[in-house]
Amino acid sequence: MKKNKITIKTQSGVLKLTAEQFSRWICLFEACDFITEHAAKLNMSSDEMLKPAAIEEYIGIRYPSVFADVKYEVDHGILA
Repeated sequence: MKKNKITIKTQSGVLKLTAEQFSRWICLFEACDFITEHAAKLNMSSDEMLKPAAIEEYIGIRYPSVFADVKYEVDHGILA
């Protein structure tokens, strides 16, 4: 895989991330979103369910497929 960096513009500047780093951040965002939605369905506070072990498990499951998608998009110039 090319070591192209993914550029993200923020209010405080520009971040350049590798596909691996970007994929991990996407997984973290997805994990928090998934757990928060699940907590709402169970009428629970998301604070009760946002636990490091649950987040780590979700990331471990999702990372391979997210990374494959990000790698494809970087390799094909879709994500830069």
